[in-house]
Amino acid sequence: MAEKGKPVVSVKEDYVAVTNLKVPEHAEGDSRERIRRFAFDLCFDSSSPGSPEYASQEMVYQRLGCEVLDALLSGYNACVLAYGQSGSGKTYTMAGETAESVDKQGEPSPLRGLTPRICEGLFARLRASCSSAGPEKAAALKVKV
Repeated sequence: MAEKGKPVVSVKEDYVAVTNLKVPEHAEGDSRERIRRFAFDLCFDSSSPGSPEYASQEMVYQRLGCEVLDALLSGYNACVLAYGQSGSGKTYTMAGETAESVDKQGEPSPLRGLTPRICEGLFARLRASCSSAGPEKAAALKVKV
């Protein structure tokens, strides 16, 4: 994602900027844009773990999954759509590293994706709600996958 040490693609919270290297930096009279920005509701960069903008699976869940969970528990329908080019990380974002759901100590893997984290959060909140409401109150939930 870099040309001669200069970044070609940069990801911010709500847009992706792509630099067209065919357009010179100071192109007077050239109508082409050197930098194109594409706006999104949320953007995450997981291309380089050492980067300050790196988005871990936990960060994606905290920024997006918690909002989805709040909407679900408020009675709204919720949907997360992962859209993009082949190989861009849609399955990894949604499912995570599926080979290992728990680490060697039996703890949930930090590489699990958005879907397992939302499910874990949903059932944890329902458990907490049921235990604080007492045994006389039951909860009903319909999950459609």
